[in-house]
Amino acid sequence: MDKEEPQNQDIHNLRQKVRRLERLVVMMLILIVVAGAAGWTAREHLLSVDTVIATKIQTNHLDVNDTDGKVRCRVALTPNQDFVSMKFFGSDTTTMRLSLGVSASTGTTGFALYNKIGKKIIFMTNEADTSTSVTVYNKDGEVATSIMNNGQNNVIFSGNYVVTDKSGATRAIMGLSEGADGFPYIDLYDKEGIKRVGLYAHEKETYGLALFDAKGFNRATVGITSQSSGAAAIIDAGGKILWKAP
Repeated sequence: MDKEEPQNQDIHNLRQKVRRLERLVVMMLILIVVAGAAGWTAREHLLSVDTVIATKIQTNHLDVNDTDGKVRCRVALTPNQDFVSMKFFGSDTTTMRLSLGVSASTGTTGFALYNKIGKKIIFMTNEADTSTSVTVYNKDGEVATSIMNNGQNNVIFSGNYVVTDKSGATRAIMGLSEGADGFPYIDLYDKEGIKRVGLYAHEKETYGLALFDAKGFNRATVGITSQSSGAAAIIDAGGKILWKAP
């Protein structure tokens, strides 16, 4: 019996040590969980700060997101660190509505506007201070008007160029007629918006001048045919030719 009592005491002491170790492990696990939760909460708090005040921020990429997490503005550098751009997006976060940028190597700067479906409608650029251009596109994405200045000359491309007075009335139109073989023309209008003078250059028919009355009817024409022959005509109010040559 004397030998069994020390053995029982040793077993009892061992069990107590095991219990203390178990409690210690449990407390450590609780501390780890609490510390992790606190750290995650602090991280979430840092990521959702409403206001940041700083004198200097350095980054190669910056996104501005709305409350739904969609990118509405992006400022970034290209991978080669040459071209920096700022892009603004619509509510679907994929349709670009406005962009601007500058190239460090070439000095080229640009600005573009896009419509609701993401098609470019206006593009402005300056190439290293040597030439400046403004391009306007139609609804199909085709160039409608382009103006370029290279420091000495102005070049204007346009399907139609309209001049209006202060009241908004059309007073002149310069452009190209429709079709693949469109010819250049200039039309002049009175203050009522009625065409009174037409100047045209149709290579397959006539280069000429046409005059119209106050009702917009053609009353006189003069020009040169495609065979280089002179031609002229006087027309009455009903459309009948009073005189012509040849």
